[in-house]
Amino acid sequence: MHRLYDQWAGPDIEFLFVYCREPHPGRVYPQPAAYEERVAQARTFAEKYGSPLHILVDAMDSPVQRAYGDLPNMAYVISKRGLMVYKASWTKPDEIGALLRNLREAEQARAQSKQVFSVYTEKIEYNSPEWEARRLAETRRVLVEAGSPDLKLFGLEPGEQGAAAPAGDQRT
Repeated sequence: MHRLYDQWAGPDIEFLFVYCREPHPGRVYPQPAAYEERVAQARTFAEKYGSPLHILVDAMDSPVQRAYGDLPNMAYVISKRGLMVYKASWTKPDEIGALLRNLREAEQARAQSKQVFSVYTEKIEYNSPEWEARRLAETRRVLVEAGSPDLKLFGLEPGEQGAAAPAGDQRT
């Protein structure tokens, strides 16, 4: 997301990160008992990972997280017109980057008085073991750069480049 931020952030595009409850308390941070602890953990997170994103802290009963799907790594893109134009249960920066390019092209076409049509798409995506290995390798790189105390907590040994994805849901 930092690369997306570096490429796209500006007066027309704002990136927000909502710090919610810990999905795996104890791995890096404990589950905070009070809002002030959650705010402190969000600050530590921003400093440790050098996050340029604006970080909002959800209330202790997590109303924002619940309202937007209750998963730990969801992503939404809301257009300037206030329309939700992207929703994903897992953040995929490449997909979001393609969408932002598409939105910019549509905006430029409208500025030239060209007609622009929108289409609605839903999809279920299954990730390959190779994709999961790349995701784990990137997670490992970020954790190492941030000086994470114990990569084993994330299923990553210090020399490991990633692991195969779990079998998961095989339905199509």
